[in-house]
Amino acid sequence: MLALLSVFVVDTSAGDGVPLMFLEGEWVSSDYDCPAGVFHKKVAISISDNDMKAVNADSEGDNCVSTGSDSFRGSLPSELSMEQALPIVMILGWPSRPACCTGRAYIVMQDVDNFKICLQSDCSRRGRNWDIGFSRIKFVPQL
Repeated sequence: MLALLSVFVVDTSAGDGVPLMFLEGEWVSSDYDCPAGVFHKKVAISISDNDMKAVNADSEGDNCVSTGSDSFRGSLPSELSMEQALPIVMILGWPSRPACCTGRAYIVMQDVDNFKICLQSDCSRRGRNWDIGFSRIKFVPQL
């Protein structure tokens, strides 16, 4: 029996970008909390053309965005440059009004396996602004 294993390698050392398709798959964050003090968020990201959509994939959901609801979405370029802030729409809510509102946020690739969602394009933490880091759990390439 012959088993084939596909290995995907992206060299970003020369300032190259990451193909948008590399965002597809499952990601987790331990920076996100809702309710307060409960830190965990799992999203499943899908790509269609240049449109990215992240759906809350936590089996229990959270009190601010229920399971199966969009967490964030945006229209992005076909290649993502490292540390470049790209605007997206973040779905917001609180326990008494889950997924009630939207707000502008930014997605910033740190490397092929990590990105941040920030409220400010420079990802600073001024005032009540925050950032949420996500790490890859599972890569599902488009073939």
